[in-house]
Amino acid sequence: MRQQIAPIPCRPWTLNGLSERLIVSHYENNYGGAVRSLNAIRDDLRALDLATAPGYLVRCLKREELNAMGSVALHELYFGNLGGDGKLTAGMASALEDQFGSVDDWRREFVAAASAMRGGSGWVLLNYSRRDRRLSNVVGFDHTQSGVDAAPVLALDMYEHAYAIDFGANATAYVDAFMRISTGAWSASASPKRLVRSRTLHQPIRCLRFRLKNSQQNWRATIACRCSTPARSTTTRAAPT
Repeated sequence: MRQQIAPIPCRPWTLNGLSERLIVSHYENNYGGAVRSLNAIRDDLRALDLATAPGYLVRCLKREELNAMGSVALHELYFGNLGGDGKLTAGMASALEDQFGSVDDWRREFVAAASAMRGGSGWVLLNYSRRDRRLSNVVGFDHTQSGVDAAPVLALDMYEHAYAIDFGANATAYVDAFMRISTGAWSASASPKRLVRSRTLHQPIRCLRFRLKNSQQNWRATIACRCSTPARSTTTRAAPT
């Protein structure tokens, strides 16, 4: 089964601080590119004669498959995190206070981790460890570096493609904008009680993926269609209603 393009779960034209042009480019070119890469890698794997294929080729393809899978999942979570009002739910605020001392202490550590990625590339994640039942901020230098038992709750893309169109090299301004418009969206669907359940790894993504109302469906379908084709479409995107 081929990986499908997920409908974009945020409304790019409503995000205060991140332009629609930036979000749509990120969604079409980078998230869409990850989906297309994942499908191409799996096509190559299916075409291999595993009885005769050299080990280095199998290793290479499986490594690239894992990397593409991580990119797809993290980008879906990233877009699902956008569109909040900066307000945490009471449950998430309490969980952050328990783990970090206060919400402000968590925020300072998360932003400091993001600032440390300036000029580099990777992800900053708030993860929930199902084994330790703890929240922690982690830095991943590619799409695969995360705790093996962890469910990512909040994902901040620190690759330059996530902010260069709007901010150039000013990653600090991008992080500030992200923090202003992300927290309400992710905390509403990522309560600690939900995260300890057995099927939690993709639950934040599933909860956020379908947040848009029917009035945006035509717009989302057009964007998803443009993203799923290798060549950029010249068809005018339907305006939101």
